[in-house]
Amino acid sequence: MLGRDQGHIVCRVEGQPERTLPFEDVRAVIIAARGVTITSSFLGALLETGAIILHSDERYQPCGVTAPLSRVVDLRVFDHQSKRPRKLNERLWHGMLRGKTLNQARVLRRRELRSPHLELALKQDTSDEGNCAKRHWQLYFPSIDWMSSSRDRRLENAPPSSSTRSWICTVRCPPPCR
Repeated sequence: MLGRDQGHIVCRVEGQPERTLPFEDVRAVIIAARGVTITSSFLGALLETGAIILHSDERYQPCGVTAPLSRVVDLRVFDHQSKRPRKLNERLWHGMLRGKTLNQARVLRRRELRSPHLELALKQDTSDEGNCAKRHWQLYFPSIDWMSSSRDRRLENAPPSSSTRSWICTVRCPPPCR
């Protein structure tokens, strides 16, 4: 278990003595073992010092990174965007959700499918993004011969690579923080 205690990283492993290290001495933590427990106070303290966490898969290959917001986002831009008028933020958010719904409708059209729910949502001024996304995936996954139940989404049942690429392009842009 990795935790925090009075400005130090605390590493507890069953059957071994507790070890500590000052947070300011750490620039990166590499997690290459299965079953590691990380406390939120450890994560927060590590990220506050500007350090990163590298994650490894079963083959000990890098598969992810946890980094402080300041390493991922230009904080001046983030601060500027958060200080914009509320109405402007709402209008931009609505435009982004409408664009996402329009993109989903176009993806379905390219596969010669249609969703009356998406088409109706695009004609209305209100956003129903959650239900639109649900309808999109209900139509899209079967069209690429990939079942939509979680049991069938295992790696050995993944769709062909060309289908995977189009799915990744569809969902690659996460919504901004509100």
